[in-house]
Amino acid sequence: MVVENSIIKIPKNFLQNFAQLDNGAEWVKYSVSGNGSCFYNSAAAALNYNNYMKHSVKSQEAIGRNLRRQFQREINENSWSEFWKHHNLQHVAPNYLKARQEVADPKTWANLWTIYVFSCWTRTNFIFYDMDNECLPYCGITTVNPAKCPQRPKNCMLPDSKWNLVTIAWVNKSHFDPIMVFKNYCKSCQMPTHRSQLVRKNHNLVLNFKKNEKLYKDILKKYNQGKCSGKTIQDAALKN
Repeated sequence: MVVENSIIKIPKNFLQNFAQLDNGAEWVKYSVSGNGSCFYNSAAAALNYNNYMKHSVKSQEAIGRNLRRQFQREINENSWSEFWKHHNLQHVAPNYLKARQEVADPKTWANLWTIYVFSCWTRTNFIFYDMDNECLPYCGITTVNPAKCPQRPKNCMLPDSKWNLVTIAWVNKSHFDPIMVFKNYCKSCQMPTHRSQLVRKNHNLVLNFKKNEKLYKDILKKYNQGKCSGKTIQDAALKN
């Protein structure tokens, strides 16, 4: 069992799918609560919503629920229908009432539809890494059909390449955890295994990635080289 707020290094054999970091930096997975709202907890951590990273696990869960409630309030008949009409998917998108009910229930997992709208609501790109498949980045949260981009042209699977970026691990096909970069400017310091150990100034977690930074570009470059795997929103609609 993984303890909330624990910091786990990404296995070396998975690093081929991640952008290369400077010396002294490590890709890590930051564990959040798995209470049905793990996607919203992951987003709250990566965006540091309401200073999420400084709070206790119990308070973090409350912050994640609050972020979820804020998002739920934004879903109404007009905004939901206009959003999917804009993407020419209004004929397959779920009813807005169903979407509101699912987001309102803290034990209901986020699905492709709500994650994509959430991405646009927060103006944040989310790239997911499948921990059960060699940590391959996948393009499951997209309105673009993979068949139309077999060569993965630049950023074709992201809502907007101008937005900042959050990376998230898909764990055991049942849980989301944010993936961050741990910077340790003290070469002799031991790698922390829990947030409570991040007490020295030379310990730093990079929670998300800004569009003008080199690392952002390197992450997208790796992502664009990957396979168009995972389900699109269209694929999900066929099963509804």
